[in-house]
Amino acid sequence: MPLPGEPLRRLEKARRFEAAAQALVAEGLFESSISRAYYASFHAIVAFLIAAKVPGDRNERWSHGYVSEQFRRQSPTKDAARRLRRLYMERVLADYTLRPISRVQAITALQDVRVLIEVTEARQDAE
Repeated sequence: MPLPGEPLRRLEKARRFEAAAQALVAEGLFESSISRAYYASFHAIVAFLIAAKVPGDRNERWSHGYVSEQFRRQSPTKDAARRLRRLYMERVLADYTLRPISRVQAITALQDVRVLIEVTEARQDAE
């Protein structure tokens, strides 16, 4: 059961994380930017799912896999679901491997998170 005001609070957190991701790109900290961009999208999509009346998993939690699967089912477009999946994969590479992350990858992540926040805002406006 979502907490009162949870979708809005998660969307606000997503916006803060998006701003942090933008600042990190400006500083040339691309790996950290990818991570913040993914978590911005994660919180935005949890807000989307709550607004869509999707319950948390059987333990009332929002795990990465569960959020991804539910959003794939509920997403208004396949493109939005692909963006979330791409952000997740980039975040895993940025956080757990030594593979360098480029400015282009970081900017693409910012574009992806912007689209996903807009999808969530549209869903909340429709409520």
